[in-house]
Amino acid sequence: MLGLAVALAAVVTGIVAFAKHRTRLRIPRSGVGVARDPLASRTLDGALDGLTLLLGRSGRTRPGIVLVTIDTESIRLRLSTPCPNPPAPWCATANDTIWSRPAAGIRPSPPATPGSHGITGMVTVSNANGVVTLLDLSEARGLVFLEGDRPDLVRLAEGWVDDFIRNPWSYGLPVLLVGRDEGPSGGPVSATTAAELLETVTRGGAGLAVVDEPLTGQVSVGLRRALESPDCRWAVVSIAGAEGARWRFTVQADGSMTSEVFPADQPTALHDGSARAL
Repeated sequence: MLGLAVALAAVVTGIVAFAKHRTRLRIPRSGVGVARDPLASRTLDGALDGLTLLLGRSGRTRPGIVLVTIDTESIRLRLSTPCPNPPAPWCATANDTIWSRPAAGIRPSPPATPGSHGITGMVTVSNANGVVTLLDLSEARGLVFLEGDRPDLVRLAEGWVDDFIRNPWSYGLPVLLVGRDEGPSGGPVSATTAAELLETVTRGGAGLAVVDEPLTGQVSVGLRRALESPDCRWAVVSIAGAEGARWRFTVQADGSMTSEVFPADQPTALHDGSARAL
């Protein structure tokens, strides 16, 4: 009887612990978050291959890309800074902040190599109704803050981590989780502290960090300064508050996600892949 009591106590303790921490960030797994579209990734690579070639003929370089929208009719690139006069068949709209072209004629490229096209922070924010929307978190050049109900934030952050690990542009790059109860073992994901994250990001390079504790004080200041460096392509996402965040995403109760990063002429994104895709 004593053995049974001890066993039952252990089970109850485990259930309580699980209930207490069930919304903690977990090791990413297949099927979490928005479904990736490998064809969309290859289509984007093909479009960027051609665009880079066209710009190179006139001695120009491609501007940074914040947001990409791909459907059967067209591909749209929202640029990090206005840039006029794109090469044909591209055209500029929205005060030269969006370049677009017909999807016809784009030849999907083979899977890209990590770091190609400089879009290491690209993750899927919506995939519904034949429209795929990708966001390059590293283009924030600062802290990214997710706000809303905690279970929704954890689910969204886990989806982005899962996407980052599997994407061809970021495959093999490090993923750091701050604020975990315990760190996962193996793979590109590891647990760390906020202070260690600051040291890592200050050294430059590229990667993704998801932070489950408030980023304040000198850590916040230091991270913001490091992320502004041209040698740094890290994306740092906080789900627990971030002083001076450059990008802010609000996850609504209906699953929609709003942000000033999304163009005003496009609907809200749904991170769960439901109806109102960008």
